[in-house]
Amino acid sequence: MAFCLLFKKYSLLFSYLIFSLMLNTAFGSDIPSSPFSDENQPASRFDTSANSYFSFPEPSIQARIARSSKNDQTNHFCIVGYQWSNGNMQVWVHWQEQKEIILWQGGDDEETQIASMALARKELVLGRDTVKSKEEVNGSSYLITASAWHDIVNDCAKNGRQFTIDPFVSNN
Repeated sequence: MAFCLLFKKYSLLFSYLIFSLMLNTAFGSDIPSSPFSDENQPASRFDTSANSYFSFPEPSIQARIARSSKNDQTNHFCIVGYQWSNGNMQVWVHWQEQKEIILWQGGDDEETQIASMALARKELVLGRDTVKSKEEVNGSSYLITASAWHDIVNDCAKNGRQFTIDPFVSNN
């Protein structure tokens, strides 16, 4: 009798695991695929607030705003992080008012994090750095399809960290 109950309990668990595996295989990850190459899909998202390379988001964002002279208005940002199975990470920051996504490198201290956001080398503005098709990207590292741009923004809205930065006086 005890064996039957134990078997029933574990067979339900086993069935659930099989179903979950089949569902995940059939529908894939919920991470958008279009921003990444077919050979280079991230394995998961990660919480940037728990990672020391991205632990100063507000001062970093404020530095970006001040550098763009947009500190006289309210600005909205979202941060989403992706991680690959080999440990590599990529963090995208969406600045709603500027219609741009920024690749944030982070850093091992506050000064480096702030500088890497303010002086980010990769910022993709919707309309300026976006094209309709992958063929139009044509190997460029500074173009992205509009659908990939929107996929990052939508994923960030759904899964990222949101920040509202009120107007402030810049020290620069």
